[in-house]
Amino acid sequence: MRAVDDRRYILVVSMGGAPKNPVCYYNLKADLNVEIRDQTNVFDMRAREILDSEEKE
Repeated sequence: MRAVDDRRYILVVSMGGAPKNPVCYYNLKADLNVEIRDQTNVFDMRAREILDSEEKE
């Protein structure tokens, strides 16, 4: 699923509401550098976790 807010991509890491985080969450926490592929475009980016409930909205 493609989720973009202005010029930022949104990564959602979830196990469908399960109480545990998926393994990819811990991989991202260990290394926040990600590669995003959007059709033929490739971007090197840095992920960050949103902790502020207002920003999550």
